[in-house]
Amino acid sequence: TVYFPKGVYLISDTLKWIGQCIMLLGQGPGHTILKLKNNTSVFGDVAKPRAIIKTPSGNYQFRNYVRDMTIS
Repeated sequence: TVYFPKGVYLISDTLKWIGQCIMLLGQGPGHTILKLKNNTSVFGDVAKPRAIIKTPSGNYQFRNYVRDMTIS
């Protein structure tokens, strides 16, 4: 489990990991906020949309959770 206490966390690139059984846990919707940083170039191309959170593909993507947070 990766715990994010109350606060705003600026994201400037995709959050990704290798493995399974990972939980991103916040202190509650509206209290823990993952927010895309302004003018982030890697997310600027509408022709190539990019995920903010990406789990592994294939058989490695089971039991991954994102709970109790807001993604903006």
